[in-house]
Amino acid sequence: MRRSPLLGLAVHAAAAIALLAAGDDASAHMEMKSPPPRRSKFNPHEDYTTIDYSNTAPLAADGSNFPCKGYPPKGNVATLRAGGEVRVELTGGAPHGGGHCQFAVSYDGGRSFGVLKTLVRNCMAGGEGLTPAVALPADLPACSSCVFAWTWINAIGNREFYMNCADVEIQSAGGRPVTLPALTVANLPGYPTVPEFPNPGDPDGAAIFDHGRTVTISSSGGAVGTPPAGNPAAVKSARVADPAQAPGPATGTSGAAAAEENKKAKTANVKTAKAKKTKKKSKSAKESSSAAAAPAAAGLTAPPAKATTAESGGEGACAPGEM
Repeated sequence: MRRSPLLGLAVHAAAAIALLAAGDDASAHMEMKSPPPRRSKFNPHEDYTTIDYSNTAPLAADGSNFPCKGYPPKGNVATLRAGGEVRVELTGGAPHGGGHCQFAVSYDGGRSFGVLKTLVRNCMAGGEGLTPAVALPADLPACSSCVFAWTWINAIGNREFYMNCADVEIQSAGGRPVTLPALTVANLPGYPTVPEFPNPGDPDGAAIFDHGRTVTISSSGGAVGTPPAGNPAAVKSARVADPAQAPGPATGTSGAAAAEENKKAKTANVKTAKAKKTKKKSKSAKESSSAAAAPAAAGLTAPPAKATTAESGGEGACAPGEM
């Protein structure tokens, strides 16, 4: 029996669809659906030429696309109100046992993030599930172009860090700066690595959220915080994370300038030490000369000076038996 060409095409098409579906299941993780993030298929400002169909994937292992996967803003997708709440929707095929999530806001284009809500251990795996509610402080300043971010440290699987960013407007009658906890980053170079914690009681690294660091945000977009060490891209953009991974308080001097100042200070210290040593030797020689001249002035013969012992037993050392 001769097979119809149309039937053959249908078989190949079905096989291709099955392979694509299997690939999606194998590589699918999780992503924020609402508010729709940058480059997302849910974002009305994106089209087939700009959509990232792997938006569920974690950040690059080298941290090069932190924050926001390196994607630029393309227009607000939601209007939020201070004192209200955001009903976030998460979606995807692999929640990896849940884990830790944070929801944060940036007023300076992603250089720093103030945390609005932290879910430790039970993100997506319990409690509010895939639709957590995030409250916005009533005194949160107004902002025409802010970034709303979701981050995730997965409980099971490769040690990764996920992040989606949505561009939003925040309406508010408040105008004073507000201080919020600083965003915690993990599983990227220069940041803490949180081990897998699939079972209750497993060490889950939750202590990294108790860093005590803060970010002060204002409607002008300013943010006060200390950049973390380790990730060059993060340092360049002055993002804030765990205190253990961040340098001390800023002094207004760049890293290169500070290193140069330290080098100069060390050189100055060495010169000072050499000068003191030379001065001490000169003083000792002068005192010895004066001591030798004193007996002669009194008509006495000075006793021969004893040889001094060198540290390594070299020239001027006492002979065996000499006192």
